[in-house]
Formats: sequence, structure tokens, C-alpha cells
Amino acid sequence: MDVQITNISLLDTLSRESIVESIQQVSDKYADMQVMHAHVRFKQHNEKLRGTPMIMSQIRLRTNKGQVAGTGEGYGTENSFRVALDKLERNVLEVKGIRSDEEYEGQLLRKINEL
Repeated sequence: MDVQITNISLLDTLSRESIVESIQQVSDKYADMQVMHAHVRFKQHNEKLRGTPMIMSQIRLRTNKGQVAGTGEGYGTENSFRVALDKLERNVLEVKGIRSDEEYEGQLLRKINEL
């Protein structure tokens, strides 16, 4: 899986490997979805809390099922990345649920027509 990270200078406690591993764990929750490209963006805001800057993280996955994204803000890179990863995971599972609902609807309509 190809992972592009923008503003890599903001990575203080996170490593490239941990980011790739976390994204891989989220994408594995939906087996039919193959990730072609992942893009992780970090942006630092002027606001600070006890010397720790507010960071915005954005994760975007380009897959064979379309695009899925998650965005989060927090004080520190790791905190904002975890918030964005949680939102991404919810969006991946939502896409999975929508696909399975469409399949179930088709199966139900076929069964009704058979009766």
C-alpha cells in the first residue's frame, strides 16, 4: 500500500511505520476493499495548550470502492491522528454496511419475486 504523508516535520512521537500499520488495520476491517493509495496530511494551527500546538490530521484512502476519509483535530500529532483514524474507521464500516444493505435488498427482492 502506498502511503503519502504531508508535513512530515510535525511527526514527533509517531513514525511512518506506525501510521502505515494503523491504516492497514482499519482497511482490513472491510476485506473487499483494496487500498490503492493513502494520503495523510498534518497541519499545525497557531493555537497551543501548554506548549503543544493544535494539529489537524486528515486521512484519505483511495480504494476500489471509492474514496473514504477521516479528519481530526487535537493537541499533538498523535492525538489528532487517533481522532482522524477513529473517524476513518467509522466511515469504512459505514461503507461496508451500505454495501451489505444493498446486497440484502437485492436478495430480498429476488425472494419476494419467487414467492
